[in-house]
Amino acid sequence: MATSEKRNTAERHFANATKAVQSPERARTEQEQENRTIGEKTARLRSLRLARDAADKKAAEGQVKKAAKPKRASPVPKLKHRTRDD
Repeated sequence: MATSEKRNTAERHFANATKAVQSPERARTEQEQENRTIGEKTARLRSLRLARDAADKKAAEGQVKKAAKPKRASPVPKLKHRTRDD
């Protein structure tokens, strides 16, 4: 199974190389289009990552501020102690 996958990969590479030799202009435009697509995807992912990091930082700052505030002690009701007479 692995040899057939390697063969298919080699055939694809050979076919791409053959296309590049036969029509260099077409190969160049295809390569430019692929580079543009990769650049667009990279830019989109970078913006998503930066937005996520900013949201995480904001959330972490909010948690730090909340943790810094002292909590009020809730009033504890006093209980009556029972005696044997009750």
